[in-house]
Amino acid sequence: MVSTTCILCGADANVIVSDEIAQVKGTEVVLRDIETIKCSACGEEYHLPEAAQHIDDELNLRVREARGLLFPEEIKHIREAGGWTQKQFRNHFNVGEKTVSRWENGAVFHSKETDRHLRQIRNALDTGKLQKEFPDLYAMVPEDKKDTWNLFTLSVDLIGDPIKVNEDYPPGLPIDSQIDKHAFESTFALAA
Repeated sequence: MVSTTCILCGADANVIVSDEIAQVKGTEVVLRDIETIKCSACGEEYHLPEAAQHIDDELNLRVREARGLLFPEEIKHIREAGGWTQKQFRNHFNVGEKTVSRWENGAVFHSKETDRHLRQIRNALDTGKLQKEFPDLYAMVPEDKKDTWNLFTLSVDLIGDPIKVNEDYPPGLPIDSQIDKHAFESTFALAA
């Protein structure tokens, strides 16, 4: 057992390492190997600042995992992938001035409904369907990003989903015979 000095009374205190159970907005979280300082004289228990930060970070992580929510860096990646500012994202979600920033830095949890919506946006970005599924967000996309997405959408429209195309043909055929080679080459010639 490690010893230190109590910050309240100056007496000897011990560093105790144990698991702690915490409740965060109805979600129970178990935190492993948390350092707590316990004074032998006054009985005060507290965490050092670095341990308190570790606890906050772990709580944030565990609650997001338990609720199946996107992590802050994922939210930021979705926004940046679309080329949107925090203000544009805020307007789309109709939330307060600092909310998007707080989602992205992990200061607040977003709702399950918001999480589903963010995942739909990510999917629309990944599949080239943003213009069709989220015209308001697409209208805010910088022109240079729209050009890239339009090429991607054109390639999806021309060759379809490569996995589906492959399933439509007997196995073992060379890839060139499974897609319209002309459409494929034309699409990627535009991008060159």
